Order: sequence, then structure tokens, then C-alpha cells
Amino acid sequence: MGKRKEGKNQEIMDNRLVTDKNASYTKSAQDKWELIRLATINNDVKTLEKLLVDKESASLSFGRFPILSLAYLYSSYKVIRKYEKALSSIKEYVQVEENFEDYLLFKKKAKKSLRLYLNGQIITPIEMSAILCDSQGVSAHLNQKENLDRVRKIYRLTHNLEVKKSGNSIIVPRSKKPSFTQLIAVLCIVAVCVVFLSGAIVSMEIVPHILGGDGTTDAPIKILSTHLLELALDETNRYYTLENDLTIDATKWDKTEFKIHLDGQGRTITISGNRSSAFIDKFSGSIVNAKIVFTDLASDMPLNSAYFAKTVSGKIENVEFSFPDINLTAKSEGALVSYLSTGNFSGIKVNVNGVINEVSASEETLLGTLLYENRGIIDGCNVKYNLDITGDASQGSNQNQATNYGDAVFGGIVAKNSATIRNSNVLEGSTLNSNTVDVGGIAVENADKATITSVNNYATLTQTTPSLYWSPNVGGITMRNYGKISLATNHGAISATTTQDQQNTAIILGGVTTVNSGTIDNCLNSANITGTLEYGILNVGGIGYVNEGTVTNTTNTGNVSATITTAKEDSFEHHVSGGFAVNNGTLSYFKNTGNVNSQTSSGSIAFVGGAVGLNNHENAIILNCQNSGNITANTTQKDNKAVFVGGISAYLKGSVKNSFNTGSFITSSEEGSVIAGGIIGFTEVQAYSGQAVASPIYEWSNNYYVNDKGYNVGVGNYYVYELDPFFNMVVRRYYAEGSDEGATPTDFESIKNSGVYW
Repeated sequence: MGKRKEGKNQEIMDNRLVTDKNASYTKSAQDKWELIRLATINNDVKTLEKLLVDKESASLSFGRFPILSLAYLYSSYKVIRKYEKALSSIKEYVQVEENFEDYLLFKKKAKKSLRLYLNGQIITPIEMSAILCDSQGVSAHLNQKENLDRVRKIYRLTHNLEVKKSGNSIIVPRSKKPSFTQLIAVLCIVAVCVVFLSGAIVSMEIVPHILGGDGTTDAPIKILSTHLLELALDETNRYYTLENDLTIDATKWDKTEFKIHLDGQGRTITISGNRSSAFIDKFSGSIVNAKIVFTDLASDMPLNSAYFAKTVSGKIENVEFSFPDINLTAKSEGALVSYLSTGNFSGIKVNVNGVINEVSASEETLLGTLLYENRGIIDGCNVKYNLDITGDASQGSNQNQATNYGDAVFGGIVAKNSATIRNSNVLEGSTLNSNTVDVGGIAVENADKATITSVNNYATLTQTTPSLYWSPNVGGITMRNYGKISLATNHGAISATTTQDQQNTAIILGGVTTVNSGTIDNCLNSANITGTLEYGILNVGGIGYVNEGTVTNTTNTGNVSATITTAKEDSFEHHVSGGFAVNNGTLSYFKNTGNVNSQTSSGSIAFVGGAVGLNNHENAIILNCQNSGNITANTTQKDNKAVFVGGISAYLKGSVKNSFNTGSFITSSEEGSVIAGGIIGFTEVQAYSGQAVASPIYEWSNNYYVNDKGYNVGVGNYYVYELDPFFNMVVRRYYAEGSDEGATPTDFESIKNSGVYW
């Protein structure tokens, strides 16, 4: 029975609004009432002097609690001492909304007497005194006409005490403790921001007296409501704490700057409703320890902006941003959290799931989750996303039309990093599916002099398109690196498939990046990289597509697979390796242990390498590299010399030095169509007519391979340029059998003792 009564009481409290239904109150009046309540329960006489200026104000009853009863409940002794006599004379009250926190404290004190007030009866000062067992307070009101029977019931129900009646009075037991010191003030949940008092706005000069601080680091002001947050945002460089979860109607929000310092204390701010611009335009303050949830977002993302802040120059720390069940359209570049940051993001979490549709006509549209562009510091930030992203380039029915729709690229944390990203991750369980939107797992672009270090991508990145004229491009950490990437690991499987069979398109994939023009150091790809193409060119690398910079101390352990499925007779080049499909820079101390698999069609020429597909520049360097992954190269090509396989590089320009290969080759093809070398598939030499000895054009030296692994020479084939000895001009080109020059066949133990092993 007790539980049923309490449940009924709870239902009454949750659904009852004790405001005069026939009255029409302005927001300013309601705000003034709430300030009176706050001043009362916080024992703030100074503020009450400014607020209790008329009989109506003094006659307020917050639901069942008149001002004096509320002061008794919270032991506001200064208020009682100053206003007890005046407030005791009030018998008719103006009831306004009751605060749930007041009810909870009263419920705790009233105990069984709570049943006397279930129908909204006013709790008079003498009754509140009885509930608190304050005999002095009860005695102070006995000479007035009060319901003494209710007082007797209260003593019996709450305190199990009987009081004696003497004429029109009662004799009450002595109080156990002084009533004004036995309670401490309880934090209230509701406050106000803009309060009109005698036609003037109540500023933050009054609010701190009520809310516990002066806005310094040691005495922050308490934010209890959305209105107070709005008021606080008119200030600069003051400190606040968020005491309650807030829900903000974004359609009515008009604050554009955030210049304060807010500790969210783990609270949640829910921002609901459509917005065509950022919630905050300029963020120069700080917010820490909060959760911010965006719901009911507009279908169109803010143009060249973001949902939370357009620009950030301050600090956002230990804040979780959540974007559940989105269905957004991107008509310009942008991001979800912020557009541009020159400040600090640390300990940030971003959770997003849903759909993004790109319809921008820009030449290239970059999108991100946390940021569009980072010019500050991102440290210890984690993103988890489950997204389907579509691009409008799929609508092009001819090449010009497809080009006009433009490219779209998505970055897992940022679109463009121009400064520092460190200790950050795209978390396990993240997935991204796209059609004509390319992807960088952490960032689309790492700019010149920018750094990405100690990061991990766990997202599974998948791009599938049937579209004409579209070439999928996916990088596990970035798509384009012009700066430095170090201590980065891609754990997420990467795959791309095109099913169109009419145009010469391409697939470009890399576990760390697709294009490196900067520095990659101490990085790892541990995931499988898979490209499947109906018709076109495949460039697939365990680390990346093309290296034009410097790569050191980097490893691929994932399997790399590239398949062309068409049976057409057109000729396409097909580049695949455990390291880079193409190397035009420097690759040193690189290791591949993953398997490399290539399947080409009858019209394709393939270059398949353990470390590099094509070492394709006269200044390109491969130094101290190793391969232990097995290489499988299959083709339906019947012409001779169609697939070239090298344990280190399938084709050599430049140099290969101090490298070794212990992997096996497996081939399935027409005899003579696959050319394999333990170190190099083929390279170029020159010879003069009439001479039997050819001279290398490029350099390979001090390399080792394990024999009997499916190849029997270090260099599979030479492409010979025969020169006329008198005019020094090419008169003939032809393939010649390779040799072991610069590549020593041996066993694994001998390689370990060779001086090149590491």
C-alpha cells in the first residue's frame, strides 16, 4: 500500500502545475519569481531586498511552498530573521510552478505527513515548523488563526509525538536541535537568464550572489538552466559550472560567441532543431567535461561551416559530441563539430551514425567529422562512425557532366590537417560505405609541415560504384600526405569495387596513404587491402599508391589483393605491391610480410612486387627493404611477358640496395607470360651493336634472395636498348634473359648472416 501511495504522489507531482490558469504571465515575471525562490533557498537577503518590492512578490507560493515555508525548509536563517514577521501576516497566496527539488526535500522531511498534501494544499509556515519539529517556530504562529488539528496530525505522523490542547492553543514538545542550523541548502534545478525587474534586465552582478560564485576559477558561477547559459554567454573570461542537463531549442538560439569557461561536470547539453548556421559562430573560451548531443538536425549541413562552432580558437576538452541517426545533405565543404580550429581539442569523442549525401558542384568538396580544417592541436580524440556517404558524381551520364558534379572526399577525423593530430583514433566498430565519395581514414589531406602521429584507424572503409568516369580512392590514414605521418597504424580493412565496363577508370588504394609527398616514419598497415575492377587500371599498395617523398621504418602485414575481371582485349597497366604500387621517392627499412595477390585479364600488363610494383624514377631509391610475403600472380593474358613479378620491385628505375626477399611466388598463366625475379622483375640495360655485354642503366647491388621459391634468378628480365656505336642512337629494343648480377641466391640462414638482415 505504501508503494502505491508513493507512486500516486509521484504521478501527482509530475503532472501538476500549480500556476493560476486564468493568469497570463510574461517570461520576465516568471524569471523574477524564480530569482526570488533562488534567493530564498540560498539565504541571499541582499538580492531579496531588490526583489520583494510589492505585495504580489511577497505573496508568492512556489506550488505548495510560500516564501517563509521555503525559508524554513532550507534553514535560510537570514531570510527568516529579516522577513519572518512580514511574511507571517500573508494568508492569501499567488501560486506559481512548484520546483521538483523542493518537493524531494520536503518529502524527505515530511515522511508520513506527506499524505496531508497530496491534493496541492498550501504548507503554511506553522505546518512547516511542525514538520521540522521546530517548537519555537510553531509557538511563534500560535496566536494566529491556524489549523491546529493539522499541526497535531503532523507531530503524530512525522515525529510520533502527541501535543496537548489548551484552549485555542497547543503545547508542543521542545525542539531537538536549533532549527536554523540543522539543515544545509540543497542545490536547486531551475533558474533563469533574462529577468526584467522594474523594466530593467537583472545582470550577472546579481546572479553570482545566488549561484555560489563570482566567476573566478576558485568560485565559478553555477549554470542551472538554458536561460542562465544564455546570460553567461554575454560575459567574457568568467568561469562557470553546469549543474543540470540542458535542452536547447536551436531554432530560438541567437548567441554567436562563446567567450567563457564552462565545466560541464559530466552533464549533457541536448541541442535540438533545425539550424542553417553553426550553434556558435566564434568559440574563444573553453568547455570541458560535457556531452553535447545534436538531434533533429536540418537536412542541409551549414554551408562552409559546422553544427557546433564555425571557428574555434579556445579549448574544448573531454567533451563528447553525438550525432545520432543523421540524414544530411552537404552542399559545400564542412564538418559536423567545427569548421576551422586554431585552438585545442583534447580528449574529444565524436559519435555519428546515419547518412550523408553530397551534392556540391565544387571541384572538390572536403568533409570531416570533428573538423574541416585543423590549424591547432588535436590530442587524444576518438571518433566512432557508422556512415553511408553518397556523392552526386554518380549522376553524370557523360564525362563532362560527371566532372561538373565534382569530387567529394571524407576524412574520418578532419578533412584537412594543417597543424597537429596526435594520440587519436577512429575506433573499432566504425564503418563507412561510399559510392562516389573518396575517403581518408583519419584525414583527407595532411598539409605541408603538418604532423599526424600516434594515431589508429580501425574503421572498415568500403567504396563500391557502378558509375562511369569515377575512380575510387581510399587511404587508411590519409589520402594525401604532404607533411609527416609517424607511428600511425591502419587496422581497418579497405576495399573498392567498380562494376562499370565501358570506360577506362582506376582504383587507387593504400593502407596508410594513397599519395605520399612528405614523410612517413614508423607506420604500419595490418589490414587487408582489396581492389576489384571490371575495366580499367588498378593501383593497390599495402602502404600506398605512390611515394614521392620519404618512407622509413614502415611495415605492411596485411594481405594485398587486386583483380581485373574483364575479358576485353584492351591493354591496361596494373600495379600492386605490399608497399607502394609506385615509388618515385625513397623507401628505406621497409618490411612486407603480407601476401600479395594479382589477377589480371587478357588485356592487362601487371607489375607485382613485394615492396614496390614500379620503382619508376631514375632518382627513386629502395634501400634496406625486405619481403617475406608470398606473391600470387595469375593472368589470362596469352602474350609473352605480360606480368612482371619482383620480390622487392617488379620494375626498376633508380636503385635497389641492401635488400632481401624470402617470400614464395605462385603463378598461373600461359607459359612465358609471367616474368619473375627474386629481387627485380625486370629493368633496363643498354648495349652497343656487335657487343655481347650490356651495361646497367640503373643500380642494384648487395641484394639477396632465397632460391627455389618459384624464381631462379635475381633479375627476371632485361629490356635491352641496342645503340648504334657510331651515332649512339637506339636501333633496336628487345627482352633478354635476366641474371643474378647484384642479387645473390642463398638460403635464409645465410641472409641472416649477410649484413643486410634486420
